[in-house]
Formats: sequence, C-alpha cells, structure tokens
Amino acid sequence: TDMIFNPTSQKGFKENDFNVMGGQHYIYVTRQKYDGCTLIGEKLKKGTGTISRAKAAGAITWTAFPFLQQGTKMLSINDGLIPNDLIIKLRVDNSYSPTKYYDINKEKECSVLADHPVYQFTVFEPTSTEDNDPIKPSYFAQPNPIMISNGQKTLTIQNLPDNTQVSFTNVMGMNIFQTNSKLGRIDLSEAKLAPGMYIVTVLDKGKHIASLKLMVL
Repeated sequence: TDMIFNPTSQKGFKENDFNVMGGQHYIYVTRQKYDGCTLIGEKLKKGTGTISRAKAAGAITWTAFPFLQQGTKMLSINDGLIPNDLIIKLRVDNSYSPTKYYDINKEKECSVLADHPVYQFTVFEPTSTEDNDPIKPSYFAQPNPIMISNGQKTLTIQNLPDNTQVSFTNVMGMNIFQTNSKLGRIDLSEAKLAPGMYIVTVLDKGKHIASLKLMVL
C-alpha cells in the first residue's frame, strides 16, 4: 500500500554516522505507468547492476521532499485521510492526445494506448480564491463514449449518490431507459440504447441534480 503523507519540518538528522535529509517523505514523479514503484524497486534492489539502476533513474523525471512550515503540523489520521476538499479547475485550449507512458524495460520508446483522454497543459502564475459557499459536487460519466456494442454494460457517474433515479433521453426527447443507481453505477444490461447521443438526467429524491451528455457506440 502507499505511504501516508507525513512530512515534518525537520531538515535532517544523523543516523549511524550518516547525515539523512529530512522531510521524511520523498515524492517521485516518473514517466512510467503507475505500478506502485514495483518495477523501479526491482531495478534498484540489492545485487542489481549499474545498467539496471540507470534504467530506474531514467524513469524518474522529478523528485523532492516537502517540509512543513515551522510550528505547523498535519491533522491526525483520526480526522480522516482527506479531511477537507481541494478543487483545482483548469482551462485548456489544445486537443485530446493519446495516453503515453514510459516503459522502464524499453527506455528508448514510449508505449501509446489506443485512447484520447489526455490533455497537456502548463500552469502559469496560478491564483486562488476563497469561496465560502458550500462546494457542489461535479458529476461526469465514464466511460464516455460507452461501447455497448463491444460489451460495456456498466456506466459510472462520479460523485453520484446511491439509489438515485437515472433516465436516458435521446435527441428526439424520447425517454428510452430509466433505472436507479447502485453505488454510483448504472447497469445498462437491460437498456436498449441504439448508437447515438443521449441526455442522462439524474434525480435524487425527486430533485434534479445533474444532466449529462452520453455518447453510445
């Protein structure tokens, strides 16, 4: 499992005549598909050669160890792993790109997936604003488009409450299918959805909470 994020304000300490840099929690950003650092660990384990270790280093694009500001401390784990919400909104002006990831065993080439969900962007002079209004959840469906013709029968709507009423309306305004969600998932195995665009309407206890566009292929 991944470590609990627990940096400190300690800049270093001495252990067995070695100076250890502080922070106590390193952050690594790699070019490879996330695997819990399994492949990097294998390349760096005791007894591996220089070439193997170099491949591990080549997969790492950025590393750092964070410090807390002096006099501050993080909340207890009893307050929850994520005790409050942080929302980051980005606006992009370039098109979708295929997913690419670094293969640590084939360092001279990148693997490309047959999809287009990735944006490339640069954050320049970011600003933040404080909003005292209650945070409204954002709803989005995945997969979208959904490949029902290829056997995909489950639609997931992020942040969807349990047991909400979900209806599917075609572009002609006809209600084609209606069901209730279970843990944010909608079973489409009984739906007769022809290929095309649909409006997915979500009601929670009779109250409209979201309308989404869904492409069915």
